[in-house]
Amino acid sequence: MESQIFKKEKMQKNLKEAIRNDLLDVYYQPKINLDSETLMGVEALLRWNDDELGTILPIEFINLAEETGIIIDLGRYVLRKVCKQIKTWEESGVEYRNVAVNLSAKQFKDVHLPEYIGQILNEYGVSPDVLELEITESAVIENTDLSNNMISKIIKKGIKIAIDDFGTGYSSYIQLSNLSLNTLKINKSFIDFINCDNKKNLIIKNIIEFAHILDMKVVAEGVEQEQQMITLKEYGCDIIQGFYYSKPLSAKNFEEYIILKGYGGK
Repeated sequence: MESQIFKKEKMQKNLKEAIRNDLLDVYYQPKINLDSETLMGVEALLRWNDDELGTILPIEFINLAEETGIIIDLGRYVLRKVCKQIKTWEESGVEYRNVAVNLSAKQFKDVHLPEYIGQILNEYGVSPDVLELEITESAVIENTDLSNNMISKIIKKGIKIAIDDFGTGYSSYIQLSNLSLNTLKINKSFIDFINCDNKKNLIIKNIIEFAHILDMKVVAEGVEQEQQMITLKEYGCDIIQGFYYSKPLSAKNFEEYIILKGYGGK
């Protein structure tokens, strides 16, 4: 127990230093249109390799950041890093389409969120329409009135909103229809059971159909097998993300990937 406490305290200290000294990496996982097989954008995913503690899983340090309140500073750090990369890609002529960035529940509740996002976009000269913010289903349905108010403020700035991990937060279709969302992401836990569980297949198909009724694009995350891709295409899913097309890549490797695949670039 003492060892776990020590590690947690050490991780907290090192995470603060990593943010301050820009020691965290952002990787980018491509999202591919199922019909045209063209690049639709990327999701930014944070990675941390600490000199003392080694490679730390995102779930570990994100949960720690949530518990300790570091998540607000971490979220702003990621947004700055992403916007800086977007500007670099635009100046170099790299085709990236748009970048999705995850927001934690605490970030989403931060009343200053729309203001500081706008400030960061202005600082780097990045257009808001190339940024998409991903909010978990559970964070959104906790208080739909407050969520819709925050979502409206963000959308008014020209930024897209995606609901992430859909299917894990037990929201109703009525709750979903009351929110102004651009994209719905089906959780990997459903994708894993495609063609293994007929009930889950039917749920996925219904989710896709309902999202389209609400004029939302549907992204299936965690797609790893060809048969999963084929079934999702049959169901009308718009975009897939996962190891079937690509693992998360460093910015440099992403640039090489899109040139290799013919998606565009320098």
